[in-house]
Amino acid sequence: MKKVLALVLAVVTLLFCLIGCDNSKDSALTDEDIHTDYAGVYLTISSLDSSGEYKKLNAVWHNETFKEVTYGEGYNIEYLEDGEWKSVLTDELIVTSITNVLKSKETKKKNYSTELFDLSNEGTYRLISDFSLGDGKTYNTWVTFEVKNTGNETNSNGKNAFSGEMPKNTSLEFWITEDVKDYDWTGHDEIYGWMGAREFLGSGYKKTQDEDGSDQHPEHYVSYVITAWPDYADGGEFVTDITVTDPAVTVYGLTVASTYEDFDAVFEQLGFELSWSDGAIVTRVATRDGITFCLTRAVEDNPNVVPVFRIAAELTNRDGIVF
Repeated sequence: MKKVLALVLAVVTLLFCLIGCDNSKDSALTDEDIHTDYAGVYLTISSLDSSGEYKKLNAVWHNETFKEVTYGEGYNIEYLEDGEWKSVLTDELIVTSITNVLKSKETKKKNYSTELFDLSNEGTYRLISDFSLGDGKTYNTWVTFEVKNTGNETNSNGKNAFSGEMPKNTSLEFWITEDVKDYDWTGHDEIYGWMGAREFLGSGYKKTQDEDGSDQHPEHYVSYVITAWPDYADGGEFVTDITVTDPAVTVYGLTVASTYEDFDAVFEQLGFELSWSDGAIVTRVATRDGITFCLTRAVEDNPNVVPVFRIAAELTNRDGIVF
Protein backbone atom coordinates (compact mmCIF):
# COMPACT_ATOMS: atom_id res chain seq x y z
CA MET A 1 0.00 0.00 0.00
CA LYS A 2 1.60 3.19 -1.16
CA LYS A 3 1.74 6.04 1.37
CA VAL A 4 2.88 9.63 1.04
CA LEU A 5 3.26 12.56 3.37
CA ALA A 6 0.42 15.05 3.18
CA LEU A 7 2.16 17.97 4.79
CA VAL A 8 0.28 20.49 6.85
CA LEU A 9 1.73 23.63 5.32
CA ALA A 10 1.47 27.14 6.75
CA VAL A 11 -0.90 29.32 4.72
CA VAL A 12 0.86 32.49 3.60
CA THR A 13 0.39 35.36 1.16
CA LEU A 14 0.01 34.50 -2.53
CA LEU A 15 2.89 35.57 -4.73
CA PHE A 16 1.03 36.10 -7.97
CA CYS A 17 -2.42 37.58 -8.50
CA LEU A 18 -3.72 34.94 -10.87
CA ILE A 19 -5.65 36.32 -13.82
CA GLY A 20 -9.31 35.80 -13.00
CA CYS A 21 -8.35 34.03 -9.75
CA ASP A 22 -8.80 35.81 -6.42
CA ASN A 23 -6.94 34.16 -3.56
CA SER A 24 -5.98 37.22 -1.54
CA LYS A 25 -7.20 36.16 1.91
CA ASP A 26 -5.04 37.46 4.75
CA SER A 27 -3.77 34.51 6.82
CA ALA A 28 -0.96 33.67 9.17
CA LEU A 29 0.27 31.03 11.56
CA THR A 30 -1.90 30.62 14.64
CA ASP A 31 -0.80 29.52 18.10
CA GLU A 32 -2.12 26.04 17.29
CA ASP A 33 0.34 25.78 14.37
CA ILE A 34 3.40 26.61 16.50
CA HIS A 35 4.85 24.06 18.93
CA THR A 36 7.84 25.20 20.98
CA ASP A 37 9.21 25.33 24.51
CA TYR A 38 10.35 28.93 23.95
CA ALA A 39 8.04 31.46 22.34
CA GLY A 40 9.37 32.91 19.08
CA VAL A 41 11.62 29.99 18.11
CA TYR A 42 9.91 27.25 16.14
CA LEU A 43 9.90 24.87 13.15
CA THR A 44 7.54 24.72 10.18
CA ILE A 45 7.41 22.36 7.20
CA SER A 46 7.29 24.05 3.81
CA SER A 47 7.16 21.05 1.45
CA LEU A 48 8.04 17.44 0.76
CA ASP A 49 11.03 16.54 -1.42
CA SER A 50 10.38 13.22 -3.19
CA SER A 51 13.18 13.49 -5.77
CA GLY A 52 15.42 10.87 -4.17
CA GLU A 53 14.97 7.29 -2.96
CA TYR A 54 13.86 8.55 0.45
CA LYS A 55 11.55 11.48 1.08
CA LYS A 56 12.82 14.57 2.86
CA LEU A 57 10.92 17.05 4.96
CA ASN A 58 11.80 20.58 3.85
CA ALA A 59 11.59 22.49 7.13
CA VAL A 60 12.18 26.11 8.11
CA TRP A 61 13.68 27.30 11.41
CA HIS A 62 12.23 30.59 12.66
CA ASN A 63 13.74 32.94 15.24
CA GLU A 64 11.43 35.84 16.02
CA THR A 65 13.25 36.78 19.22
CA PHE A 66 16.08 39.24 19.83
CA LYS A 67 18.35 36.40 20.96
CA GLU A 68 20.76 34.22 19.00
CA VAL A 69 19.65 30.60 18.67
CA THR A 70 21.86 27.54 18.11
CA TYR A 71 20.72 24.09 17.02
CA GLY A 72 22.43 20.92 15.87
CA GLU A 73 21.85 18.21 13.29
CA GLY A 74 19.94 15.89 15.60
CA TYR A 75 16.20 15.30 15.23
CA ASN A 76 13.53 12.65 15.68
CA ILE A 77 10.23 11.69 14.06
CA GLU A 78 7.48 10.45 16.33
CA TYR A 79 4.06 8.87 15.78
CA LEU A 80 0.97 9.77 17.80
CA GLU A 81 -0.47 6.53 19.19
CA ASP A 82 -3.21 6.40 21.84
CA GLY A 83 -2.49 10.00 22.78
CA GLU A 84 1.26 9.46 23.24
CA TRP A 85 4.20 10.35 20.99
CA LYS A 86 6.38 7.33 20.15
CA SER A 87 9.62 7.42 18.15
CA VAL A 88 9.55 5.60 14.79
CA LEU A 89 13.34 5.53 14.41
CA THR A 90 14.33 2.10 13.04
CA ASP A 91 18.13 2.32 13.36
CA GLU A 92 20.78 4.45 15.04
CA LEU A 93 20.74 7.99 13.69
CA ILE A 94 24.31 9.20 13.32
CA VAL A 95 24.67 12.95 12.82
CA THR A 96 27.65 15.22 12.44
CA SER A 97 28.60 17.52 15.31
CA ILE A 98 27.65 20.85 13.73
CA THR A 99 26.31 23.93 15.49
CA ASN A 100 23.93 25.96 13.36
CA VAL A 101 23.40 29.60 14.28
CA LEU A 102 20.08 31.37 13.81
CA LYS A 103 20.41 35.10 14.34
CA SER A 104 17.70 37.35 15.70
CA LYS A 105 14.72 37.72 13.31
CA GLU A 106 16.27 35.16 10.94
CA THR A 107 14.87 32.05 9.22
CA LYS A 108 16.80 29.16 7.71
CA LYS A 109 15.77 26.17 5.63
CA LYS A 110 16.74 22.68 6.76
CA ASN A 111 16.08 19.28 5.14
CA TYR A 112 15.34 16.23 7.29
CA SER A 113 15.49 12.73 5.76
CA THR A 114 12.88 10.09 6.59
CA GLU A 115 15.21 7.23 5.56
CA LEU A 116 15.66 5.73 9.05
CA PHE A 117 12.07 6.24 10.18
CA ASP A 118 9.04 3.97 9.78
CA LEU A 119 6.22 6.05 8.31
CA SER A 120 4.15 3.08 7.15
CA ASN A 121 1.21 3.76 9.46
CA GLU A 122 -1.43 6.29 8.49
CA GLY A 123 -1.89 9.02 11.06
CA THR A 124 -0.24 11.99 12.75
CA TYR A 125 3.53 12.35 13.06
CA ARG A 126 5.80 15.08 14.31
CA LEU A 127 9.31 16.24 13.44
CA ILE A 128 11.04 17.31 16.67
CA SER A 129 14.40 18.97 17.28
CA ASP A 130 16.07 20.95 20.05
CA PHE A 131 17.84 24.29 20.35
CA SER A 132 19.52 26.52 22.92
CA LEU A 133 19.74 30.23 23.69
CA GLY A 134 23.05 30.30 25.51
CA ASP A 135 21.39 30.11 28.93
CA GLY A 136 22.49 26.55 29.65
CA LYS A 137 19.03 25.14 28.88
CA THR A 138 17.80 22.95 26.03
CA TYR A 139 14.43 23.63 24.42
CA ASN A 140 12.34 21.57 21.99
CA THR A 141 10.29 22.59 18.98
CA TRP A 142 8.21 20.33 16.77
CA VAL A 143 5.88 20.42 13.79
CA THR A 144 3.16 17.88 12.99
CA PHE A 145 2.26 16.33 9.65
CA GLU A 146 -0.08 13.65 8.36
CA VAL A 147 0.59 10.41 6.48
CA LYS A 148 -2.37 9.44 4.34
CA ASN A 149 -3.20 7.13 1.46
CA THR A 150 -3.09 8.19 -2.20
CA GLY A 151 -4.34 6.90 -5.53
CA ASN A 152 -7.73 5.23 -5.20
CA GLU A 153 -7.26 4.78 -1.47
CA THR A 154 -8.80 7.26 0.95
CA ASN A 155 -7.79 8.89 4.18
CA SER A 156 -9.74 8.84 7.43
CA ASN A 157 -12.01 11.61 6.15
CA GLY A 158 -13.02 9.56 3.14
CA LYS A 159 -11.10 11.77 0.70
CA ASN A 160 -7.96 11.16 -1.27
CA ALA A 161 -4.89 12.95 0.07
CA PHE A 162 -3.12 15.61 -1.97
CA SER A 163 0.52 14.57 -1.77
CA GLY A 164 2.12 17.50 -3.54
CA GLU A 165 3.87 15.05 -5.87
CA MET A 166 3.68 14.94 -9.67
CA PRO A 167 0.38 13.20 -10.54
CA LYS A 168 0.60 10.17 -12.81
CA ASN A 169 -2.15 11.46 -15.11
CA THR A 170 -0.37 14.65 -16.13
CA SER A 171 1.87 15.60 -19.03
CA LEU A 172 3.71 18.51 -17.41
CA GLU A 173 7.51 18.53 -17.31
CA PHE A 174 7.71 20.07 -13.82
CA TRP A 175 5.41 20.14 -10.82
CA ILE A 176 4.50 22.98 -8.52
CA THR A 177 7.19 23.84 -5.86
CA GLU A 178 9.68 21.55 -7.65
CA ASP A 179 13.32 22.51 -7.00
CA VAL A 180 14.87 23.29 -10.41
CA LYS A 181 18.09 25.04 -9.39
CA ASP A 182 20.18 22.35 -11.12
CA TYR A 183 18.07 22.16 -14.26
CA ASP A 184 19.63 23.34 -17.54
CA TRP A 185 17.01 25.48 -19.31
CA THR A 186 18.87 25.39 -22.63
CA GLY A 187 16.31 24.77 -25.35
CA HIS A 188 13.48 26.43 -23.43
CA ASP A 189 12.42 29.87 -24.64
CA GLU A 190 12.54 32.44 -21.82
CA ILE A 191 9.88 35.12 -21.53
CA TYR A 192 11.78 38.23 -20.45
CA GLY A 193 10.35 41.13 -18.49
CA TRP A 194 9.97 39.65 -15.00
CA MET A 195 11.46 41.20 -11.86
CA GLY A 196 12.34 38.78 -9.06
CA ALA A 197 11.38 35.81 -11.22
CA ARG A 198 12.10 34.03 -14.50
CA GLU A 199 9.59 32.45 -16.86
CA PHE A 200 10.34 29.60 -19.28
CA LEU A 201 8.13 27.96 -21.88
CA GLY A 202 7.88 24.20 -21.85
CA SER A 203 9.86 22.13 -24.36
CA GLY A 204 8.73 22.60 -27.94
CA TYR A 205 6.89 25.91 -27.42
CA LYS A 206 8.27 29.00 -29.15
CA LYS A 207 7.68 32.57 -28.09
CA THR A 208 6.77 35.39 -30.46
CA GLN A 209 7.36 39.13 -30.31
CA ASP A 210 5.05 42.06 -30.80
CA GLU A 211 5.84 45.11 -32.93
CA ASP A 212 7.72 46.67 -30.01
CA GLY A 213 9.96 43.63 -29.64
CA SER A 214 8.40 42.45 -26.37
CA ASP A 215 8.17 38.72 -25.77
CA GLN A 216 4.74 37.15 -26.26
CA HIS A 217 3.34 33.70 -25.49
CA PRO A 218 2.18 31.51 -28.36
CA GLU A 219 -1.53 30.68 -28.56
CA HIS A 220 -1.06 27.25 -27.00
CA TYR A 221 1.70 26.76 -24.47
CA VAL A 222 2.85 25.70 -21.02
CA SER A 223 5.00 28.09 -18.97
CA TYR A 224 6.84 27.79 -15.66
CA VAL A 225 7.64 30.76 -13.40
CA ILE A 226 10.72 30.27 -11.22
CA THR A 227 11.24 32.16 -7.96
CA ALA A 228 12.65 31.77 -4.48
CA TRP A 229 10.34 29.85 -2.12
CA PRO A 230 8.70 29.70 0.40
CA ASP A 231 9.90 33.28 1.03
CA TYR A 232 11.75 35.65 -1.30
CA ALA A 233 14.52 35.92 1.30
CA ASP A 234 14.99 32.14 1.41
CA GLY A 235 16.51 32.03 -2.06
CA GLY A 236 16.53 28.96 -4.28
CA GLU A 237 14.84 28.27 -7.61
CA PHE A 238 11.42 26.68 -7.41
CA VAL A 239 8.46 26.37 -9.77
CA THR A 240 5.84 28.59 -8.15
CA ASP A 241 3.48 29.23 -11.06
CA ILE A 242 2.41 27.05 -13.99
CA THR A 243 0.18 28.26 -16.83
CA VAL A 244 -1.40 25.90 -19.37
CA THR A 245 -3.33 26.91 -22.50
CA ASP A 246 -2.43 23.88 -24.62
CA PRO A 247 -5.55 21.64 -24.80
CA ALA A 248 -3.34 18.56 -25.26
CA VAL A 249 -1.80 18.93 -21.77
CA THR A 250 -3.39 17.12 -18.83
CA VAL A 251 -3.25 17.83 -15.09
CA TYR A 252 -4.93 15.20 -12.90
CA GLY A 253 -6.60 14.10 -16.12
CA LEU A 254 -8.06 17.60 -16.64
CA THR A 255 -7.44 19.95 -19.56
CA VAL A 256 -8.35 23.55 -20.40
CA ALA A 257 -11.39 22.07 -22.17
CA SER A 258 -12.66 20.27 -19.05
CA THR A 259 -15.95 21.33 -17.51
CA TYR A 260 -16.21 22.96 -14.10
CA GLU A 261 -18.07 19.85 -12.97
CA ASP A 262 -15.04 17.70 -13.92
CA PHE A 263 -12.75 20.15 -12.11
CA ASP A 264 -14.89 19.98 -8.96
CA ALA A 265 -15.02 16.19 -9.00
CA VAL A 266 -11.22 15.89 -9.07
CA PHE A 267 -10.42 18.46 -6.42
CA GLU A 268 -13.27 17.54 -4.08
CA GLN A 269 -11.84 14.02 -4.06
CA LEU A 270 -8.42 15.48 -3.21
CA GLY A 271 -9.82 17.48 -0.31
CA PHE A 272 -9.46 20.99 -1.78
CA GLU A 273 -11.63 23.97 -0.87
CA LEU A 274 -13.59 25.11 -3.92
CA SER A 275 -14.72 28.64 -4.72
CA TRP A 276 -15.44 31.05 -7.56
CA SER A 277 -13.23 34.05 -8.33
CA ASP A 278 -14.59 37.51 -7.62
CA GLY A 279 -13.26 38.92 -10.88
CA ALA A 280 -15.11 39.75 -14.08
CA ILE A 281 -13.82 36.56 -15.69
CA VAL A 282 -15.50 33.44 -14.30
CA THR A 283 -12.88 31.13 -12.83
CA ARG A 284 -13.19 28.02 -10.68
CA VAL A 285 -10.65 27.90 -7.85
CA ALA A 286 -9.39 25.00 -5.71
CA THR A 287 -7.11 25.72 -2.74
CA ARG A 288 -5.31 23.52 -0.25
CA ASP A 289 -2.03 23.58 1.72
CA GLY A 290 -0.83 26.81 0.10
CA ILE A 291 -1.42 25.55 -3.47
CA THR A 292 -4.08 27.00 -5.78
CA PHE A 293 -5.50 25.49 -8.98
CA CYS A 294 -7.60 27.70 -11.30
CA LEU A 295 -9.63 26.83 -14.39
CA THR A 296 -11.01 29.48 -16.74
CA ARG A 297 -13.17 28.17 -19.58
CA ALA A 298 -13.89 29.78 -22.93
CA VAL A 299 -16.84 32.19 -23.05
CA GLU A 300 -19.00 31.88 -26.13
CA ASP A 301 -19.84 35.59 -26.41
CA ASN A 302 -16.41 36.87 -25.35
CA PRO A 303 -13.57 35.82 -27.66
CA ASN A 304 -11.06 37.66 -25.46
CA VAL A 305 -11.39 35.07 -22.69
CA VAL A 306 -8.71 32.45 -23.23
CA PRO A 307 -9.19 29.00 -21.68
CA VAL A 308 -6.42 28.58 -19.12
CA PHE A 309 -5.42 26.21 -16.33
CA ARG A 310 -3.11 27.72 -13.69
CA ILE A 311 -1.34 26.39 -10.62
CA ALA A 312 0.31 28.68 -8.06
CA ALA A 313 2.25 28.24 -4.83
CA GLU A 314 1.96 30.85 -2.11
CA LEU A 315 5.03 32.86 -1.23
CA THR A 316 5.88 35.36 1.51
CA ASN A 317 8.06 38.47 1.44
CA ARG A 318 8.95 38.96 5.09
CA ASP A 319 11.79 41.40 4.35
CA GLY A 320 9.69 43.56 2.04
CA ILE A 321 12.09 43.03 -0.87
CA VAL A 322 11.35 45.41 -3.75
CA PHE A 323 12.36 44.39 -7.29
